[in-house]
Amino acid sequence: MEKIMKFNTDVVARLFAAFCLAYPPLAAYTIPTSVSGRIHVGLGEFASIILFAVMFGISLLIISDVFLNSMAEIPKWKWVSKIRDTLYMIAAFCTIIVPFTASQFSEVDIAICFLYLTIFSVFASLSWCDSSAKKDSIPQRGKS
Repeated sequence: MEKIMKFNTDVVARLFAAFCLAYPPLAAYTIPTSVSGRIHVGLGEFASIILFAVMFGISLLIISDVFLNSMAEIPKWKWVSKIRDTLYMIAAFCTIIVPFTASQFSEVDIAICFLYLTIFSVFASLSWCDSSAKKDSIPQRGKS
C-alpha cells in the first residue's frame, strides 16, 4: 500500500505565512536598512528582540504544526491545532506592529506598508478559516 502525502493548499498557505512571519526577524539582523532593521537600531537590542522572538517562535510553531499534525498520519501535537486560530491572530498583530514602529524612526515606503498589511490579512484569513472549520466540525444539537 502506497503512502499518500497530505499536501494541499492549506499546507502551502500555512508554510507561506510562516515564511512571511519569519522574514522580519531574519531581515532585522541581516539587512540593517530594512524596516525591521530600523526597528532593531531605533528601539535597541532588548526591545526589538522580544517582538522578533515572538514572531520567530510562532513561525516555528506553525511549521511544526504543518509537519507534525497536518502532514502526519497520526497528529502528534494536538494542542497546537486547538490554539491555531489564536496563533494566527497573534502573528497578524505582530506583523502589523513592524511598519508602525519603524515609522517612528524613519520614513516607511507605502509598498512596504502594503506588504505588511497583506501579511496581516493572510494571517487574519487563516484564523477565520481555521475557526470556521472548527465550528463546522462540531456537531450541532437538534440536527441530524
